[in-house]
Amino acid sequence: MRWDALFDDLEAQWSAQQAHQLEADVAQAVEWERAQILLVNRLRAGVGAQLQLKLQGGSERSLLVQSVGADWVSGHAGAQSLLIPVRAIASVEALPSRAQPETSGARRLLGIGSPLRALARSRETVTVEGPGGELGHGVITGVSADHLDVAVPGSSVPAVRTQPRIRTIALASVVLVRSM
Repeated sequence: MRWDALFDDLEAQWSAQQAHQLEADVAQAVEWERAQILLVNRLRAGVGAQLQLKLQGGSERSLLVQSVGADWVSGHAGAQSLLIPVRAIASVEALPSRAQPETSGARRLLGIGSPLRALARSRETVTVEGPGGELGHGVITGVSADHLDVAVPGSSVPAVRTQPRIRTIALASVVLVRSM
């Protein structure tokens, strides 16, 4: 009868070891899956939510998220519309813990140049901000691979009317684009 107790004990030890190994494997799989989640996908899961963003340079914005692209988020902050490169976001409060990957192959390819070109076509006046403040205020006249051109008023003297100056702004320095 002692053999039965010994075999029962060995079987219990083996079962406990198997359960422990399964728990370790599951924990490792969850950790690996979490490591694959991108901020842009968590922002996409936050469409319709009011998020508190802290941007590079220290400015803070409350954003009602409307759209998320491959590398940008847009929405409303009061009466203003904001377009923010994801790389300019330092931290987010109230972000959902789940992630929502982009299911459309076409939309997955739409980088920040796409909404900037739409703003250029609409001839809407925008303010482009960098980490240190305003980089340009005017109408976007062109968007290239790594920069955009903004037509800014040409003269600070009201009586003198000149052609607008074109200010070229590196996309890497853009923290947000604001429009009304």
